[in-house]
Amino acid sequence: MTAVLGILAALGSSFLRAALNVLDREIFGRRHGEVALVNLLNNLFPFLILLPIVVFLVGLDQTIKALINPSNLWLAGLIQLVAYAFSLAFRNLTIPQVIVFSKLPDLFIPLGIYALTGIWSIVDFTFSFLTTIICVPLLFFYKEPFVVSKARAKVLGFLMAAVILRGVFSGYLVQEQRVDDLVWLVVTVATIWWRFIWSLIVMVGILLIKRKFVWTTPKAELLMVRAGVTLGVQGLYVLALTKGPPVAIWPLINSTALFSVGLSSLVFREHPGGYELLAILIITFLTVGRIFYH
Repeated sequence: MTAVLGILAALGSSFLRAALNVLDREIFGRRHGEVALVNLLNNLFPFLILLPIVVFLVGLDQTIKALINPSNLWLAGLIQLVAYAFSLAFRNLTIPQVIVFSKLPDLFIPLGIYALTGIWSIVDFTFSFLTTIICVPLLFFYKEPFVVSKARAKVLGFLMAAVILRGVFSGYLVQEQRVDDLVWLVVTVATIWWRFIWSLIVMVGILLIKRKFVWTTPKAELLMVRAGVTLGVQGLYVLALTKGPPVAIWPLINSTALFSVGLSSLVFREHPGGYELLAILIITFLTVGRIFYH
């Protein structure tokens, strides 16, 4: 039952992350919000919301231990690294390229986890393989020919490397802190705190380099909605890391770009390709099969 909870949490986190991507199109595309500032506030608000709840449930001592634990600093760093990699990828690559090359790491993550922890499951590797292969044809069904320049190759390499690093090391960084059933909640508030710190460093860096900053943000209601969705994404993500099979959760978490396309078609009335919708259905079907196999 614990493994099933972890898989469902990974699926939920991925769908909520897709919802966040759609919301970001509204915030950054139509409302012209400042990315660095919005990201900073987006980590601060969930932290302020969750912190008193965590202190009440687990106590101040355990909360402080999590906040100063270096493992959570690096966990948050990996999450931020992937976030920046996706931001760069969406600005420089086609959507099918982002979908496929954020899924290809699923073929390497199981090997990395095995090298790090000795954990191996042929069932979960097969699950990873099938959910990845089903996305590859998207490269050839897109109107733009599949051409990779040197500049794009660097972006693709950065995206894949970031996703692989997160997939291999995130679970290990969480599992080594496992002390009780609420550890996922403590780790969640700690990672959000460190993501705030990483975001602050980035914003200060922008100020130092550009020597100017556009202090524009969307309406407070949109920021609060984004903060709430972020809280759900982060909480379910950490829950998946603590409860789910080490390998089986990543094919779902790394399907976020694909799920975003499907959700965008509903919200903005866009028309995705039929194969994209088919891939979403097949991945959902494979997920149900993986749950029932357990």
